[in-house]
Amino acid sequence: MFNRAAEWGWQGENPVAHISLFKEAKRDRFLLPEEVAKFFHAVDMEAKETIRDFIYVCLLTGARRANVQPMRCLQIDFTLQIWTISAADAQGEETIAVT
Repeated sequence: MFNRAAEWGWQGENPVAHISLFKEAKRDRFLLPEEVAKFFHAVDMEAKETIRDFIYVCLLTGARRANVQPMRCLQIDFTLQIWTISAADAQGEETIAVT
């Protein structure tokens, strides 16, 4: 917040500028075979249809959350079954076609 304010012309000092970020250890977690059925059952039991569909779209496409959230029907070619994420919206700044 302070860094952004400085970009906008604020003249104050960031009180935490000297504090280094906490280093997080990367963790990999995969569902075990015996957990898969329980996981999908829990997703199916989600009361909010939008949340349930969002989870399934993320899982079935392998797309990033940041790409799935702004997804629009205009990006999908239902005939060819392709979802096109524009370069402007993709993290690598290249157009992505999800089939």
